Amino acid sequence: MVVNCGGITDTLMESEFFGHVKGSFTGAVNDKKGLFEAANHGTIFLDEIGEFSTMLQVKLLRAVQETSFKPVGGTTEIEVDVRIISATNKKLEQEVIEGNFREDLFFRLNVIPIKAPPLLRDRKGDVELLSANFAKKYSDKKGKDIVKLSSYAIDFLNRYSFPGNVRELENLIERSVALSSTNIILPESLTISMHKKRRWIEGVKGQRFDLEDVAQGVDLDKVLATIESAYLKKAMELSGGNKSKAADYLKLSLRSIRYRIDKST
Repeated sequence: MVVNCGGITDTLMESEFFGHVKGSFTGAVNDKKGLFEAANHGTIFLDEIGEFSTMLQVKLLRAVQETSFKPVGGTTEIEVDVRIISATNKKLEQEVIEGNFREDLFFRLNVIPIKAPPLLRDRKGDVELLSANFAKKYSDKKGKDIVKLSSYAIDFLNRYSFPGNVRELENLIERSVALSSTNIILPESLTISMHKKRRWIEGVKGQRFDLEDVAQGVDLDKVLATIESAYLKKAMELSGGNKSKAADYLKLSLRSIRYRIDKST
């Protein structure tokens, strides 16, 4: 069961999560099973858990801690065996310090933390899995035999930076499945401008590098200096300012990276 926590209001939360019995409030014309009961012996995914209000956090805490609850208007406890996975783009440790998220609920949920880089380009290993998932999703949706990506197409995607993140990948695969006349996606079937794609370096805002520009003349020393500066800056960011780690990222010696940093500043 997937729940968008940011989309549930305080007034509906109890009924949505724990269900209600007929006649418990105006409009409750039938018994309703809640999400926790529906997910019994399975998994409930609480997306954007950081959006819960304090009142909702209190009610969720009891259900998580006791593994049981009463439906709204009910008198009988319902026990459930549910795996809970929660996700958020907020720093909950900081939210706890600032009093926006209950510490006890945070520790109940934070049993096995998994930190996922927010940007797809920082987790290239996910591109193939996500692509296959989206290809199946849209093949089924469009009534086609399952369309698969060739290994060449996957290599092609792994070289792309995905400025639009996972949504861009999904849109790309949906479009490719819709336009594909076979059940295999080749690099040339990927309908993004990758044959003449941008060649600017991330971190060099507004700068564009394209081999087509050579015909008009380019200042090669300036281009290379700009690219080098961008790579140095990115490596220093990733290393937290540690020059030795940054040198490892760029396959340079410590002496060499020091020289290059001094030269670029």
